[in-house]
Amino acid sequence: MSSVFKATLHVTDLVVAVPVTMFHGLHDNFIGPVVPDEVVLANAAGYTIAADDKTVTITRGSGPADVDVVVESWSRAKSKDHPTLPAIMESGSAALITALQVKSKYQLALIDKVHMLADLDDINALIALPVLVVGVANQAAANARANALQASFVGHLSSDPGTAFVDNEHQTTDATNRDTLAAIPIASSSPTCITLINGLAAAIISHGDETVATKVHFHDDTTASGTGFTMTTDPPVTLANQVNDLNDIRQALLNHYSLGSF
Repeated sequence: MSSVFKATLHVTDLVVAVPVTMFHGLHDNFIGPVVPDEVVLANAAGYTIAADDKTVTITRGSGPADVDVVVESWSRAKSKDHPTLPAIMESGSAALITALQVKSKYQLALIDKVHMLADLDDINALIALPVLVVGVANQAAANARANALQASFVGHLSSDPGTAFVDNEHQTTDATNRDTLAAIPIASSSPTCITLINGLAAAIISHGDETVATKVHFHDDTTASGTGFTMTTDPPVTLANQVNDLNDIRQALLNHYSLGSF
């Protein structure tokens, strides 16, 4: 018999406050029956549920009489510190598919991704900002671009945590880099634009390394959009320097935002 790490149990005609126990059948050929890491509700409250290495016991509260109980064990694919949780969903609910997709993204992020969710909103917003052209873009254009990049990155740093049941970018909000970057005054002149460009560059590098201590990312971004980020001219001095560096920052953010599970 092959190993089984996932099972869907269809339970019908549940009576309020009357527990029902079913065999889930999860097992590993090498270690025997598998105990689910944890059992939680993936939709609105309405049931209590528990599991051991052989069975799942479900007790109906305010939920419907018919449910699909999805039981999974991912312990061979990840560490015990990041369990994939079995879920309970209403039978036939479209939310079941969505919940399993979110759980899959979470697992992929735990294995080797920077983010759980690609930051598509900010990607689309940055794509709408054309690359600045040296000799064409004036100081006002450079100031506006620096301010737009600051607002975009502060929003990214502020994202809520992603979990096995919540589709978001980071494990935790990067409050440290968010607050530091947000405190830099907006660009309104060449000196203030240079200050903001330097602050953006520092935030990109620092944010890329926010993993072990604060668990912002699922894994470090060690690419040119994270700890490996460099600017054409560091620090910028002239308007041409600013324009080139702002283009570097725009591209780095686009690349970083795209580092999701899928």
